[in-house]
Order: sequence, then C-alpha cells, then structure tokens
Amino acid sequence: MAANIKDVARLSGYSVSAVSQVLNDMPGARLSAAAREKITACAAKLAYRPHPMALALRRRRGYVVTLILPDLSNPSFLDVAEGVQETLEAQGYEAMIQHCGRDPAREQALLTQAVERRTEGAVVLAMNEAKHYREYARRIPLVCLSGIRKTGIGSRIDSVAYDLAEGFYKAADHLIELGHRRIGLLNRSFDRLLVSRRMDGYAKALQKHGIEVEKQMIFEIDGFSTQAGYEFGRDHLDFLRGLTALLVYNDIMAIGLMKAIREAGIKVPDDISIIGCDGIIWGEYSDPPLTTISLPRRTAGQEAARMLLRRIQGHIDKSKGNEVILQTPLIIRNSCKRFGKQMMRYK
Repeated sequence: MAANIKDVARLSGYSVSAVSQVLNDMPGARLSAAAREKITACAAKLAYRPHPMALALRRRRGYVVTLILPDLSNPSFLDVAEGVQETLEAQGYEAMIQHCGRDPAREQALLTQAVERRTEGAVVLAMNEAKHYREYARRIPLVCLSGIRKTGIGSRIDSVAYDLAEGFYKAADHLIELGHRRIGLLNRSFDRLLVSRRMDGYAKALQKHGIEVEKQMIFEIDGFSTQAGYEFGRDHLDFLRGLTALLVYNDIMAIGLMKAIREAGIKVPDDISIIGCDGIIWGEYSDPPLTTISLPRRTAGQEAARMLLRRIQGHIDKSKGNEVILQTPLIIRNSCKRFGKQMMRYK
C-alpha cells in the first residue's frame, strides 16, 4: 500500500500536524531546518506522495490540468497524453483528458471551460496560430504542443514543437538519394501551420537537388484517418501512377493508402515508395513495414507537462512565452527502395 502522512510521522518521530505543515509548505510552521530536513527525508524514503484530492481540500486548489487532444483515433495523441499524465502525477496533479474532434470552436469552448473551472492550467495539441490562444494564456498557464513557434514577448504562450520541416526535408532527401525524382506530397487541407511545415521541408529538399516543385505533385485532402488514406488511394490511382515516391501527412493515412493501392495491383515499394510521419507502432506491422518520420510523442508530452508546471509554480518569466523544439529522426524500413527500371511503367 502507498505510504500515508501518518507513516511519515511515525518514521520521523514528529506529529502528523508538523509533517503536514512541512510537506505542504504551509506558512507559520515553527520547525527547525533539521526537523524539516528529517521529515522530507523520511517522506522520500517511504515514497510518499500527497493525494491530489486531499491537496485540493487543504489548499482550496483543484490540482487538475486540462489536456485537450484533437481526437482519440490517432495513437500518437495517446502517447502524448501518457507523457503528460505521468509527469503531472509525479507532482501530485491530475490530467483531465478531453478531445475536441478537430473542431476549432469545440477547442475554444474547452479552453473557456478550463478558465471558468479554475483548473491549474492547460495543455493543448494546438491546431491554430498563436493569436487564437493568447487570451487564454493571459488567464491560465497554457502550453501549446505541436506547432506554435516564436510566440514572443507578451504572449505568455509556452510551446513544444516537432521540427516537422526538418523531418520532411530528411525524408524527401532520402528518396532523392535513392534516385527518385517524381516525389509527391499528400498533405491536409486543414491544420495550416503543420501543413506548411511539411511543405517547407519537402520543397527545401527538392530545391537543394535542383528538382522543380510541381503543384500537380502535391495533393491536399480534408482528412487525417486510415480511412481517409484508403479512400484517397482508391480514388486517385492516376495521380499515384505519375509518381515514384510519396510523402504522406501521417502514418495512419499512409497505412490506409498502402492497402488501397495494393488492392489495385500497385506494389510498395517496387512500384512506388511511401514514407509516413509519426512513428506509431502500427507502422512496424504494416505491409510492408512503413518508413516514417518519427515524432518523439511521449517526450513531447513530458516536456509540455514540465513546462506547464514551471509556469504554474512561477519559475518562468511571465512576460514572454518559451519553446522547446524536438528533433524528428527518419526511421527507415521496407516501404522505400532505390528507383529502378521496374518502376518506369508509372512514369
């Protein structure tokens, strides 16, 4: 069983009241530094952690943080949630997980709710530009995860971002090194900030090698799921037959796409090479295993939670936002191969 405050009192030799005053940093406690040190050491030895509800009652604070996800269908978001949750729980906080269904109005309503309920703060997998979050960041500690950059003095918006531009640059560069020149990009018509980062990296790699960025090789769809990828592959075979390689917005879309083109008799990677983005576990077991731009999702959740806690505890300059940018390595599997004569029928 988990240790409670009475166990700490028994081990330290001090009263429950004294132990409570020290562990909860309550004002007016008349205890020596040596006594405080002993109580703290005993609490650590017993791995004592205060219960969030008990803290709420004693301090009249909720110790609850709102975590807003775009949806629950993509396993990458659940990895982020795990990182946030475990980091908050270690500090006696709880994460209230909600999702907005990728609806900006719903996201706004959930943020308003977080403010009105006086939660300690919020982490949101942001779908919009910084201006959409500034008003909330003035009212509660707020961390945006996934895209916002350079929030600037006065914004107070902290952010954790994946270096998507660099990730898509490395992916496109890898395909070019394999001899591909007709490389497409399947992007989304939503999430404009994240879409542009993918496009920036893709275009940079092509331009580096003197390859023209052709509009007809870039396709945007209003979808993000495995089904969306499948339907695109089923309905746009002519587009795919004009390519030798394709970068896809995320892994789950790429997996759905590969199923559709396999049913159409197009082989991956013999006829077309495919690269996804996220690094989800499903990609290891797809047919073939998917080459992907890996996003450190659990690490991102941990970083976002740590940043939020620093903001809550007053350890961050209130006049400006701060950012952490995470690297995005390329994981090479079997969905890509060197361009060869066997692919010429799709030229």
